[in-house]
Amino acid sequence: LRETSIALQDNYEIRYTAISVIKNLLIKHAFDTRYQHKNQQAKIAQLYLPFVGLLLENIQRLAGRDTLYSCAAMPNSTSRDEFPCGFTSP
Repeated sequence: LRETSIALQDNYEIRYTAISVIKNLLIKHAFDTRYQHKNQQAKIAQLYLPFVGLLLENIQRLAGRDTLYSCAAMPNSTSRDEFPCGFTSP
C-alpha cells in the first residue's frame, strides 16, 4: 500500500501500472483455489480494505490523463447514491 500510495502521486502511466498490479492481485486471490472458502475470502478482503481509502483520497488523480474528477453531493431531496460528477480541465 505504501508503494501504491507513492505511485498514485506520480504521472498517469505510473498510476495506471500501480492500479493494474493491485487489480491483478485481487483477481488472482479471487480465483485461487486455495482461498475459496468464504472465511478465507473475507480475510483477503480485509487486507485490501485500506486500499479503498487510498483510492478515495486520490480520486482526483485517477480520472484520467488530463482531467480532474469532481463530484458534489446532491441536495437532501435526492438519493444518497446520486452524485453529479463531471470532468473539468486542470
